[in-house]
Amino acid sequence: MRKLTLIFGIYCAFLSAQTIAESVILNPYQILNVQSGQLYKAQILVENGKIIQIGSNLTKKTADAKVINLPDLTLIPGLMDAHVHLMGNTELKGYAGIG
Repeated sequence: MRKLTLIFGIYCAFLSAQTIAESVILNPYQILNVQSGQLYKAQILVENGKIIQIGSNLTKKTADAKVINLPDLTLIPGLMDAHVHLMGNTELKGYAGIG
């Protein structure tokens, strides 16, 4: 039973490693530059979970990448963990309590 569990665990780790390693091109309707406030058309190349390049015609440069078309969406970067409560309990709990 332990061997079967070990083999299954290794198999799952191998599958997740393959998923993470792929290149993806996001093709939204537009992108918001939060510093300038400008909207522009571009594509985003993501490799191994990190943004590598933002530009046009990335599909031609990286033919092996998976393209995800987002025709009705505007991408807005930098809103990670944007959930906040301005009023209410003032005790430091959760992430803030960790330091």
